[in-house]
Amino acid sequence: MPVREIESYLFRKLSRSNSRSAASEMGEEAKVGQLTLGELMTAIKEALPTKDDFFALNAEVQSLKQENIKLREELNTLQTNCIKNADTIEFLLNKSKENNLIFRGIPSETDAEPSKIVTKLLVEVLKINEHIKINKAFYIGPALRTRMILVVLASSSDKWIIFKNAKNLKGTKITVSQDFTVATREKRGKLFTVMNELKRRMGDGVHSFVRNNMLMVNKGRFYWHAEKGLITSNHLDGISELRSLTGEDLSEFVADIKSGKITRQSPGQSGSGAAPGGL
Repeated sequence: MPVREIESYLFRKLSRSNSRSAASEMGEEAKVGQLTLGELMTAIKEALPTKDDFFALNAEVQSLKQENIKLREELNTLQTNCIKNADTIEFLLNKSKENNLIFRGIPSETDAEPSKIVTKLLVEVLKINEHIKINKAFYIGPALRTRMILVVLASSSDKWIIFKNAKNLKGTKITVSQDFTVATREKRGKLFTVMNELKRRMGDGVHSFVRNNMLMVNKGRFYWHAEKGLITSNHLDGISELRSLTGEDLSEFVADIKSGKITRQSPGQSGSGAAPGGL
């Protein structure tokens, strides 16, 4: 813009100079189309921004910066609220599945109804003498050599009776586990992967287990965050806390879990029953 304004000013000066030159004598023709130094400086001063212009521009920039900070704060608040809402929804969905169990490894060649298969399994294999009331039972997943049966029990007390006797499933290739949402199963799978790595490194030197969506290690509670990875109950860095509790540095291992280089490890697939928190 300043260059164009200078050119415009020079053009106007040149036009006026040419008009005067046309009426002048031949001795003045040498000045046609020429500007004095004073006229040139005046044109430059008029085209360049003033100090007030710079102050106004700086004020506008500062205003935009403040607006950007405010928008970032609002975005962070929205993201935090979205995470809280997602956690609440996940909790409520898992609560609705509280009395649901999944039996894996059921031979697919049987034609019996799922409820009858489970009832027979409870009596003959798990050795449960109490009456377990089943509200619903149906197959889930693909029809492979073995099937999965989802069972909806009438009460949570029946569920704990089944878990108490799950040790009797050892050697049968059948497992039983709690039903969870997909999101919770993904988190639990990663927590089990961390737990198994700790046990591989430390053996009996570490006391750990997974319950619902929590990993307990030597009385320390850990959770899996989609973006941060392993975190504590206070949403702090879980790697540092785990190192202080066990002396083991799992930073690279957890990073590989986040990147997908290490896939999640699921319990309840080894043919030895499953703990109450099994996937």
